Amino acid sequence: MTKIEDPKWVVTDQESEQKLVTFLKSKMDEYSLKQLKRCLEENLCTINGITERFAKALVFKGDIVTFKPIKLEPKKDHQIFEKSRILFEDQHLFIYNKPAGITSEGFKTGLFLIHRLDIGTTGVLMFAKTEFILNDMIALFKKYLIKKVYLAIVEGSPKVLSGVVDNYLGKKLSYEGQTIWGSVPKEKGVRAVTEWKVEKLGKSISLIRCYPKTGRTHQIRVHLNEMNLPILGDYHYCRTFKSSFQAKRCLLHAFKVRFPHPKSGAMMEIEAPIPEDFALALKEIL
Repeated sequence: MTKIEDPKWVVTDQESEQKLVTFLKSKMDEYSLKQLKRCLEENLCTINGITERFAKALVFKGDIVTFKPIKLEPKKDHQIFEKSRILFEDQHLFIYNKPAGITSEGFKTGLFLIHRLDIGTTGVLMFAKTEFILNDMIALFKKYLIKKVYLAIVEGSPKVLSGVVDNYLGKKLSYEGQTIWGSVPKEKGVRAVTEWKVEKLGKSISLIRCYPKTGRTHQIRVHLNEMNLPILGDYHYCRTFKSSFQAKRCLLHAFKVRFPHPKSGAMMEIEAPIPEDFALALKEIL
């Protein structure tokens, strides 16, 4: 992506109450609506200094809208595995270091996806080479024999150095086709358990190590956010961040996984290197 000029506009009376994507289209007709929506998803637009990701958000008279247009390369429907990102492979399993910006299902492969990572999450992603191995791995998950470790850079400083979140998660609301998850009464949700501890404690930014015991959608993101420790770059659950470091994605990394091999029984421990943007954030803010 090639960065170009960064325009800024003040919404007029005539433009007030337009949808954001409509407003942007009127200013930058060379961009298609699809491209503008992609730019919003990349956190490239602010209204009055607050990042706005939703195309249907309304603008009002006097709002200051900034936008960082980029030259977008066409998105590929399927990504090819990069050899340097293969963490482990044998006749049964294929384990990959997923980069940000690609869905777990977005790879061109005949493999069976064992679990999923959010599009912005990096790190260990596991595939089975046969349906039999897939079922074996699912059985290991159900027996809690697959132990996962995540690293998250959060805004805030916990008052204690470790803890456990044990509650029930469910759909709180839906906006722009995206579900917002949160804690709900037992009868309305599914149990979600996350152990956590502070890896590095900063004045306003901290590095948290998370051990999810269950695998609910957005589990770690929701649990940390509800502890007032939103993950940097997770604009889905936190609209504004005080940190001067503006993350371009949710800084959550699937760091490590440990499990018995489904065939040999040998204990496997696979670790994904810290991605460059994650390391840069740590260097600048801790």
